[in-house]
Amino acid sequence: DEDGLDDYTELFVCETVPTNPDTDGDGETDGIDPDPLRLPTPIPSATPIPSATPVPSNTPEPSPTPLPKTQELVLALADSGYISATTVLEETTYTIFTSSGENAPVLLVGDGESNQTYRGFLSFSMSDLDLPADVQIVKVELLLVTGTITGDPFAAMGNLTIRSVNYGSILNGTAYQGDGHELTADLQLHQTKIILTDFFITAWQKEDPYFQLRFQFNEDSDNDNAADTYQIPEGSEVKLIVSFYESTND
Repeated sequence: DEDGLDDYTELFVCETVPTNPDTDGDGETDGIDPDPLRLPTPIPSATPIPSATPVPSNTPEPSPTPLPKTQELVLALADSGYISATTVLEETTYTIFTSSGENAPVLLVGDGESNQTYRGFLSFSMSDLDLPADVQIVKVELLLVTGTITGDPFAAMGNLTIRSVNYGSILNGTAYQGDGHELTADLQLHQTKIILTDFFITAWQKEDPYFQLRFQFNEDSDNDNAADTYQIPEGSEVKLIVSFYESTND
């Protein structure tokens, strides 16, 4: 094959093809090719450059969710306070103490040394709110301060509960007696924030002039002739925080 190698050398020494002058096809004849059996290394094709990702034109960013507005309702001290109920020979006497009185606690609940019962009352005037007619109320929180205790009222008389009542502009015996609607059960001693949204919205929609709450234990007294009370001290700030959105309708 005229590659400069005889047939014996091609067959038994180089193991090339005697009839092919360039066994590995690399362009060099077998006689001068230093490695006549090595196949040429293919040249890799060029890697295509990816096209640029198109940039969206002027995509508007979503506007942030607006925060609700808030208004405060401050406790009406003259309409709030506590009622002491003493029963002798099946006749009950009610004594009323308003939070505006001298040295009077804002709230007193439990029983006294003569086993008299105390129920506490908080009153807020709806007229102090300045809300539009189409307002959307989203949350109502009652903010208290940490209460103080005498004796062991939570163990002696069970859960402390809150009930929605409506006794008008003057605290009176009907406020003590009415069943009311239970809002929150098992109120804790150190609980200072209570959500009352649904019940406040009901009073607002009914156009009630007041939003009023009664605090009481499950048991009126444990009859141990010792005071067991929970109270919020005189001068403590108690208020409702009403969070709302104004209507966006034109």
